[in-house]
Amino acid sequence: MQRYIIKQNIERFSDRLQNESDPHKRETIKRLLADEVAKLSELENSEAHKFDSKKPSSPEQRECSDR
Repeated sequence: MQRYIIKQNIERFSDRLQNESDPHKRETIKRLLADEVAKLSELENSEAHKFDSKKPSSPEQRECSDR
């Protein structure tokens, strides 16, 4: 659910940035967009790390997990 919300925010801020002409508002939208992109990246990295940590990394660990 969190990923969905972040992606929706990225889409919304990207659209708003294309249509906004006020320089101050554009800067605010750019900052908000960058924050959401960073959140998504952080979320994906943490999920990838969680997935990687569940896989056995050495042959010995794989043998133990097969038992």
